[in-house]
Amino acid sequence: MFRLEVRSSTPTWFNLALPLLAIGATLILCSGLIALAGAGVLEAYGVMFTASLGDSYAITETMVRATPMIFTGLAVAVAFRAKFWNIGAEGQLLAGAVASCFVGAIPMPGPLAMVLMAVAGAAAGAAVALVPATLRVKFKVDDVVSSLLLNSVIYYALMALIEGPWKDSFSGYPISPPIEDSANFPVLLEGTRLHLGVVAALIAAPLIWFLIVRTTLGFRIRVTGENPEAARYGGIHVERVLISTALLSGALAGLAGVGEVGGVHFQVMSDISP
Repeated sequence: MFRLEVRSSTPTWFNLALPLLAIGATLILCSGLIALAGAGVLEAYGVMFTASLGDSYAITETMVRATPMIFTGLAVAVAFRAKFWNIGAEGQLLAGAVASCFVGAIPMPGPLAMVLMAVAGAAAGAAVALVPATLRVKFKVDDVVSSLLLNSVIYYALMALIEGPWKDSFSGYPISPPIEDSANFPVLLEGTRLHLGVVAALIAAPLIWFLIVRTTLGFRIRVTGENPEAARYGGIHVERVLISTALLSGALAGLAGVGEVGGVHFQVMSDISP
């Protein structure tokens, strides 16, 4: 007889192999869809590889496009560790983009503008994430539903701005006025779009890992997610941890919007979310 049991720990090789197995399974499943569409599987994967990793420019473009995914992925990962189901990262990204664009449009020295854009974007994302967290803590509202629906609220608020009072008067399209040139993130490699936000995302990933695994706050987040009753018994204020986690998660998602404004689009438009 076979019996399934929960592992007390997983070996290192398994943790390293699991993402590779997931990628392999994805490629196999997608191969069937490509074949059903009548295209060549190897040819399709060849084009995908060449377009994303074929040369230095393709690699930098992949990194630029991955940057908002890294920030929003970190945002969701942090929230999920506390069992706060933040499905509103897109709305938080949009809020961060709007706030950073407002700040970036104010004439000021470049370094100060970039710092204030990051602060404003993170604060806006955190403020949006605070709404479903507060509804859950105070009124027991399902955070999946509230955070998901808030995406539409933020999106239509953005559209109302760029189709109304915030519309760029020099363009016929629904876009905001551009930020100041001094607020543009510096390009790290000439001839590419590789910008400072890419480096920030790559630094943020290990920092968030360290926070979750090696700090007191991270321990409280993990315990709250794994067993909130045990956390309360151990003296952890579960509701406060949930609020703190939501603020951190929203701030990370907001930084994704900052990167898109400061390093890629330099203004806000309806499709700024990747």
